[in-house]
Amino acid sequence: MKAMINRNFWNSVFTKSVLIFILIIIPLYGLSAFIYNWGINTVKDGIISTTQSQVNYYLNDLDAEIQRIQDQQISFMTDTYLNELSVFYNTYSEIEKVELELLIQQRLNSIKSSSSYIGAVDIYIQPIDLTISTTSIMHGMSDNLKSAYSAGSLSFGLNLWGGRPVLAAQYPYVSTNASNPAIFTVFTELSSGELEKALVKLDDDNKSASFLINENQGLFISQYPADETLKEMVINQARSSANGYFTVVIANQSFLVIYAASAELNIILAKCISESALFGKLNTYRAMFWMLTLMAFIIAFIYSNILYRNIHKPMKKIIWALHKVEAGDFKIRIDHSRHDEFQYLYERFNTMTESLGELIDQTYRQKILVQNSELKQLQSQINPHFLFNSFFTLKKMAMNGEIELIEDFAEQLGDYFQFITRNTADETPLPREVEHARVYAEIQARRFSNRIHVVFEALPGKFEDVIVPRLIIQPLLENAFEHGLKNKLKDGLLKLEFVEAGNDLSVIVEDNGAELKDSDIEELRQKIYSINELTEITGIINIHRRLLIKYGIGGISISRSDMGGLKAVIHIPLEGIVHEQNINSR
Repeated sequence: MKAMINRNFWNSVFTKSVLIFILIIIPLYGLSAFIYNWGINTVKDGIISTTQSQVNYYLNDLDAEIQRIQDQQISFMTDTYLNELSVFYNTYSEIEKVELELLIQQRLNSIKSSSSYIGAVDIYIQPIDLTISTTSIMHGMSDNLKSAYSAGSLSFGLNLWGGRPVLAAQYPYVSTNASNPAIFTVFTELSSGELEKALVKLDDDNKSASFLINENQGLFISQYPADETLKEMVINQARSSANGYFTVVIANQSFLVIYAASAELNIILAKCISESALFGKLNTYRAMFWMLTLMAFIIAFIYSNILYRNIHKPMKKIIWALHKVEAGDFKIRIDHSRHDEFQYLYERFNTMTESLGELIDQTYRQKILVQNSELKQLQSQINPHFLFNSFFTLKKMAMNGEIELIEDFAEQLGDYFQFITRNTADETPLPREVEHARVYAEIQARRFSNRIHVVFEALPGKFEDVIVPRLIIQPLLENAFEHGLKNKLKDGLLKLEFVEAGNDLSVIVEDNGAELKDSDIEELRQKIYSINELTEITGIINIHRRLLIKYGIGGISISRSDMGGLKAVIHIPLEGIVHEQNINSR
């Protein structure tokens, strides 16, 4: 039953319609998901590419600015006033020395003013042991410069001097030996504040943090403190690729780090952005996509519900009504409130069942009338020769003066003809039918005197309530007397017994007559099993048809008896017997 339900479910129009709808939705949803992912990734790559370009631009701009400053430093060391002062210093008067020093200081201020990144510019003139800066002039080497020389940390390019970023240039060669310094040493201190301001421009509304890193000297410039692990990660990434990006999780928050490295200045510009801030708008698209997904499920549910209510439910109703009709209920009626195709189907179904019920009722009544008429006709065909023979036997008894036997015989004849002539019912209890057959056998036994012996078995008590058609056993006995045993001069035997076999009650009548040949038995069997309108209705065929009319199955089967004569078996279905008993008990 469960398998049938599952099979009906998968084969139903409702299931197939929903599956077709899902098969249509899935490709559309899959295409939407593909377009969504493609769009998200494209926008994401675009944002990263734009940010990467921005970082590269700022680093290139800073690189170009520092290169320009370095070019100014180198150009300054060839200045005429600077060289005159270093060579002819001892030949000049004090006024001339001061004038040249002020001119050189003025040139340094010009260099400082050329870039907002420059905080101060100093030059140390080794031959005259003089240091000139944008703010002062002093004899001797400054303490910071001495420290840089002694530590060997002063080199061409960007240096870290006292924790401050410095650009150093020397002439005519680079020397880090404090006892033998170069003739000219120019160092330009870059303004950390201005560099930080430049990095602030790179940041987007405080949603990101940018910083400069010098791998060798630990230079780090930023408005925001940076994790040492993050700096190490940036340095390691820059060693493998000059620019790129990577993600890192800090304090349970995901950040995108985009960097670019300058090999000439040995600095790395990095920008750390919160992914939630960078891709915040993409989250809106993501939410819209999930909303689209939810709407797809809601639409599928609404479609399935509408399909169920408007098609599947009315169809189930009409299928249920058809099952009722199959079970024989032609009074079933179904209603439909909506004005659609199903209302028309329901109205036609109701009209059909009403007409079909009337037609079946008419056909059934007609069949019953025909069957009753046929039964009456079949019963009227009982062989009348028995009546003539009985009167001859009665006459013989009277002639012999057998008064007591005449009395018994007359009573038996009365019982016999009372049963035969009672037409108020076409059926009778099986015990009454058996008793009638017994009376008939006793009457016939008087006729055939000692030539035929009758063995009549008693009917089992559990079959007393069985209802059968009238006159189904006596004609078989009559057939045995008239055809099987009529020429038997002695030792004739007629036997009747009852056998319950499976779903049948078998009433067996057999004799030891020798009149019938095998061909006669086969011919009679063919007539029984091929009854048509033109078949001659004999006694056995009469009974067989009446049994079929009563039970629909069963009837009579004939064969050669083990005693040598004919064996006729009446098959009465036990299911029919039980049914009759239940009806009677009610």
